[in-house]
Amino acid sequence: MSKLRAHIFVLSWPAVAENVAAMIAALAPVEARKTVIDTSRALACDLTGWEYIGIAADSLFGRQMELAVRLFDGDVFICINGDVHCNDWAELVTRCVARFDAVPQIGVWSPNIENTGWMTALVSLGLTTDPMLHVVAQTGAFVWALRPAVVERFCALGLFANNIGWGIDWVGMVAAYSNGLVAVRDQTVSVDRLITAEVSPDGAHEQMLALFEELTGAERALLCLLHRALGIGMPFEYRIP
Repeated sequence: MSKLRAHIFVLSWPAVAENVAAMIAALAPVEARKTVIDTSRALACDLTGWEYIGIAADSLFGRQMELAVRLFDGDVFICINGDVHCNDWAELVTRCVARFDAVPQIGVWSPNIENTGWMTALVSLGLTTDPMLHVVAQTGAFVWALRPAVVERFCALGLFANNIGWGIDWVGMVAAYSNGLVAVRDQTVSVDRLITAEVSPDGAHEQMLALFEELTGAERALLCLLHRALGIGMPFEYRIP
């Protein structure tokens, strides 16, 4: 059994309250610090064993993440968005922590995920010695786990101002690779993203660019390389600061 301490965060909002309630019940037997960050303040479920934090209704992914990284207390940061389904959440956490324990080079971990633009076949950069574990250029942030060094980088950035949260997943990739770590997609466990109403993107691009401006020159160069690895354009013109 791993000695690494997981801290699980579940991010909740009104449209996903029913799914989050099922998720919380499924995670009840998991031994970890568990925190739900909720903008609805109306979760109708048993929160025994959970730390409940209700925040402003207009707080989106960026502000929920900003609070989570500052509250983090453990060896593995696990963040689960409320619009994701998994057949066995407890097993997902077990496998995630075991990967971090067995592979110290992992900086960011994510399960295989459906209903996303970042399918494994697109983002894979190559396999590890385990054919079910891909090194990737992008994991997405619907369900992901971070090593403390990556969490620390987030704590130094302005996530609160990036309320919509575009680009936070890219910063996770950059933080891992710039620390000599890798981002991986684990195909031994899968999740599905539920179809929910999309957040209006008004201001999202501008907030993302402001976040990227906080990166160092080396981090911005890494960001360029990751985009080019996927054959997609940069969201900004790269400049050496």
